Amino acid sequence: MEFRSSMARPRRRYYSDDDLERGVTPSELKRMGRERRKEYMRHWFHQNFEDPAQETPYNSGEGGYLYIWGGPYNAHEQLFDEFGSLVSEDRIEEAANELEGEDGIYDWAPGRDHPDTRQREEEWRAEQFERPETDDEPQLERLEDIVERLKSGVVPSYGDGYEIEQRRAIQDRLGKLRTTLAQVTRAHGGIGHNHPPPDEDSPQAVVVIEIKEAEETIRGELAKPQPDALIVANATLLLKSALGWLGKKIDAATDSFAKAFGTTLGATAATAVTAGGALLIPPVMTLLAEIVDHVTRWLSHVTLPF
Repeated sequence: MEFRSSMARPRRRYYSDDDLERGVTPSELKRMGRERRKEYMRHWFHQNFEDPAQETPYNSGEGGYLYIWGGPYNAHEQLFDEFGSLVSEDRIEEAANELEGEDGIYDWAPGRDHPDTRQREEEWRAEQFERPETDDEPQLERLEDIVERLKSGVVPSYGDGYEIEQRRAIQDRLGKLRTTLAQVTRAHGGIGHNHPPPDEDSPQAVVVIEIKEAEETIRGELAKPQPDALIVANATLLLKSALGWLGKKIDAATDSFAKAFGTTLGATAATAVTAGGALLIPPVMTLLAEIVDHVTRWLSHVTLPF
């Protein structure tokens, strides 16, 4: 099989899972042994490409994934494009076959570090920054008002650039929230633990369950080409309510909040202090606030007339 590089790329450093600080230059990579070279190629590939099941919308009626972010990408072609001048074609074939074999994936989606993804996000940020500010710039709508508009029969519109970028921003923060929740629940022996504590029906545990279920609901809908905006809105209302509850708990008694949620989140909560009137809130609350904000902006955009 022959591949041709589509364009010359600037020389750079490559990294592996156990070499995330220094990395190696292309010439150093070229002199490495076969297995070591594969480690660097695999790390580069996983940094730039991902399983489409992660965030790519799926539509069985359309025959599978809808690569709205770019792709599908072929591991053989992408590895050859990047490493063709450094590694023999046989070794590239071997690395690509292993990537496909271990994951069972032959069509890949762009990851968060993919150049096209970064360029698209930079262009969107530049567009937002350059947009002139006006005194009559509309304020962010109340989520509750958007819910009422959806209940009245407004039909959302999807697919433009702003909608896609906001959806991606929401999905990114949902992933971070999911990871953080897993750390929190492991720490206090709650959800996902083999030996739940006696107070698993406590308000703290119930709130964690509600946050987790709302996150899964929103994530599932946003993976669809045509999400149910009302389902997303109602799930976001639950996150908004949970955010308010957490804020009151920290404001009222940081120590008891830390004890209830365990070491991981508790250690963060215990550091919550007022400095210049601003409360340093824990990561869960920060992520919830960002998700509520981005979803509200997304919902407002897809439900307003164009």
